[in-house]
Amino acid sequence: MKLFPALVLSCLLTGASAAQGTCSPLVQMSGTPCLGHSITITTTASSACIGCTFFGFGTGPMRVSGLNVPVGPPVTFLYSSVGSGSMTVRVPINPDFLEQPVTFAAVYSDGSFLEASQPLIVQACP
Repeated sequence: MKLFPALVLSCLLTGASAAQGTCSPLVQMSGTPCLGHSITITTTASSACIGCTFFGFGTGPMRVSGLNVPVGPPVTFLYSSVGSGSMTVRVPINPDFLEQPVTFAAVYSDGSFLEASQPLIVQACP
């Protein structure tokens, strides 16, 4: 299971505790999530925060440093960013993606607190 690369773990697990901080991460999608189409996943957060965005097929929550993250394993890292970030991905032409929704989420830290976004649940279309 790919959870987080070492770089993301090091930026998130710096003694920060799970609480309401100043990051307010939000994950959004643009595009149509049909097989073979491209979608852009965008995470917005305070420019003073660092974090990562990932997706998973399992139901959550998953615990990360005392924080309930609204996605479950298996989880795959998508990107890390300081403040806001985005990535365009192509939905694979694979009928397995039609059977189960994909959940996107982000975890950000301001150095003192960890915050998780609300889940973004995406169901692929044919």
